[in-house]
Amino acid sequence: MAAAVAAVRAQAPWPARVIVEAETAAEALAAVAAGADGVLLDEFSPEALQALVPQLRAAAAARPAGGAVVLEASGVQPAQLRAYAATGIDLISTSAPVTRSPWLDLSMRFEP
Repeated sequence: MAAAVAAVRAQAPWPARVIVEAETAAEALAAVAAGADGVLLDEFSPEALQALVPQLRAAAAARPAGGAVVLEASGVQPAQLRAYAATGIDLISTSAPVTRSPWLDLSMRFEP
């Protein structure tokens, strides 16, 4: 993880913010330890985030440069927004408006 984050920073033609997607707590902790500016926490439950968010904040504070890390929960169902917001994360993202919306199929036909 540290090598990947360093490679992204070295190859970016400008100062870049590095955001790492994590599917496990170990990946999230490794991303923070590697110096990621943000971690997208994919498909974590609110209960899992309650325990993980303080660990990630502490890991960010313990980095040599210290500082904050932006934490985003993704894959959130709209009915659980309050539960996710209570975990202390910074951002919430969901695909529900696209994946759970009814579609209207319109077509236009032009006669010569």
